[in-house]
Amino acid sequence: MPRISFFNGIKINIYTNEHPPPHFHAIYGKDEAMISISSLEIIKGNLKNSQYKKIRNWAINYQNALLRIFIELNPNLK
Repeated sequence: MPRISFFNGIKINIYTNEHPPPHFHAIYGKDEAMISISSLEIIKGNLKNSQYKKIRNWAINYQNALLRIFIELNPNLK
């Protein structure tokens, strides 16, 4: 389970053997959400709005890197 980042108590993970669309997992305490890399919208799960805003603001700066990592970890989805 590759951890991509950790900030403000938020864990960002991208897993291998995943499914489309390209996404990452954000975990804060007991809350977890799957977030689309392209739209940065929550696909599944729940986060407090304040945490989601922090994640979204962080992810805007790393969208290209997140997509590259997702593809590297899941080459079958190219």
